[in-house]
This record gives sequence, C-alpha cells and structure tokens, in this order.
Amino acid sequence: MDHCQFHCSECGETSDLQPEENGAIFCPLCGGTKGKLDVGFSFGVAAQMDSVRVVGKNDSLPSKKKRRLEYRREHSLTVSTGRMSILERLIDKENDIYREKIIDKESGEIIHSDEEPLTDHTGHGSAKKNT
Repeated sequence: MDHCQFHCSECGETSDLQPEENGAIFCPLCGGTKGKLDVGFSFGVAAQMDSVRVVGKNDSLPSKKKRRLEYRREHSLTVSTGRMSILERLIDKENDIYREKIIDKESGEIIHSDEEPLTDHTGHGSAKKNT
C-alpha cells in the first residue's frame, strides 16, 4: 500500500493512517469511525489480458458528468478485414483528448489512428445524425 488517508466525517480532519491489525479503522485525532478512506497502491501484473478498462470519475459532479476519463484496450474483430485487432481508446475530458488506435493483432500494423481534441470529435457513435 503506497498511502492510506482517512477523511473523518465526525471532526472533518484528514490524516495518514495505518489500519489496526484487526482491520479496524478510526480517526487518530478524535477516534471517529465514520468517514472516507482513500487508499493508494501500486502493483505489477504479469498476465495476458483480453481487455482492460479504466474509468476516472469526479464524484462532486452531477451523475451524467462524473466520468472524466476512460481508457480501453481490448481485442475485437475488424469487420473490414475479418481479422482480430487491438482497439486502444482514450477519452480524457479534463485535458480535451480523444485518441484511438486500431492495430492488427497478427502483423502489428496500425489499421486506424485518430488523435484530436475531444471537443472536435463529433458525429460519431450516438452523436451521429440519423438519415
């Protein structure tokens, strides 16, 4: 575990802490047990995954605007070639970034690459005009 912080709902203080051996967590300042726990950790993974999806949210925003970042890497079938490919997509609302890359899984050839400001990425998916 890289860090562990407790934001106490009872006294309003934030403090670094280590959980007790029995797993109990409480505010080291007032002894309160109600609050928010932020835990940060890093780890290494040595495994082959079919897909990875990471979502970053800002809980202080309304529900439709909470999702601020989405990263996705997955295997998919490219219809135009009939071959398996790797789709890699980053949508970052905070930094106005849209990045997408489709790579042929066998040859490593880049089939499609797109990088542009997210605000310019319109007319795709659900934003496409119906004719």
